[in-house]
Amino acid sequence: MKKIIVTGMMALLALLIFPATGAFAATEDLSQQINPETPVTASVGFRGGNLTLNGVSSIDFGADNAISLDAHKLAAKEPLSATVTDLTGSEEGWTLTLSQSGQLVQGADISIASGIVGTETLEKVAASKTSAIAQLATTGDASVLVPNTDNKQTGEYHVSVPADDINLNIPANAAQTTGTHTTKLTWNLTQGALDSLK
Repeated sequence: MKKIIVTGMMALLALLIFPATGAFAATEDLSQQINPETPVTASVGFRGGNLTLNGVSSIDFGADNAISLDAHKLAAKEPLSATVTDLTGSEEGWTLTLSQSGQLVQGADISIASGIVGTETLEKVAASKTSAIAQLATTGDASVLVPNTDNKQTGEYHVSVPADDINLNIPANAAQTTGTHTTKLTWNLTQGALDSLK
């Protein structure tokens, strides 16, 4: 009886000191699963979207202005506005220009002071200024309203110039006739820079 007890205790002690080789094999397999020789990754790809221009506004200097021989200016009745959405993901930026088909009043110029370009991008809410236009160009040329300096991220951009900063500058003795005068405005949105434009 003592021999059996001693033999059993020796067998138990052997198991504690020398675990089964199968346990080592399991540990080795687990190690190979946690640290594979070939790295694993997560990936995703995107294709570029569109660059679009929406919500462009007209310019209205009012319909009941008195004719004057003196030099004077008329302010617009509403702000100048436009919305640009850049989903290209190119980070090239974009340029927004504006021109008129001809002078609204002979000898008179349309001037546009700097406004705001506000956007909420994927990284932050940002704002920059538009370019001031001393004399709105005629078609065939163009005036840059927004250069592509601060608008190179994906996002929706809101362009706005206050009404008081948009003026029709009429010189003295300008040819003013009764009735409504109109000229066509042309907005142009181009990806990247247009260095040839003023």
